[in-house]
Amino acid sequence: QWRRWIRYHHAYHRALQEAFALAMAFDARRVRIAMLRWWSWTVAWDVANCEASSRLVVESRQAREREQALRRREQGFEAEELLLLDFVLSAWLAYNMDRLHLIRKSCRQNAQHCHTLLLICLDHWGETVLPPHRADNLRRRRHVRFALQSPRGRNSS
Repeated sequence: QWRRWIRYHHAYHRALQEAFALAMAFDARRVRIAMLRWWSWTVAWDVANCEASSRLVVESRQAREREQALRRREQGFEAEELLLLDFVLSAWLAYNMDRLHLIRKSCRQNAQHCHTLLLICLDHWGETVLPPHRADNLRRRRHVRFALQSPRGRNSS
């Protein structure tokens, strides 16, 4: 009888432990599902809130820009806007003039480089084809003529 009671008691404890383990597993699953639902709802609410805020900001900016465009069409630019437009236009003109100056300078340097290469080629051709005194005479005449036609020579005369 004593042994039967001990077996019954151990069986009862095992059954309770298994039942509690099953209940704990079920409860953990239920908590995970509840947390997942809560997290999903929270994320959806945050996303909707962010989208609504973003839409509100964009719509308010567009409305403000439409009002300003309508006011400009009806009344023209304000003094502050005119100053800003003047500043932007003058900055653009300065940039464009600097760019044109740089392009012209680059073109002049490229032309000077090409002339220098042409002189070197002609000097080499003259030295290989002509007699030495004739090649030297042509080289001096060419160098004098190209030196007079340089931009510095034109500005000084």
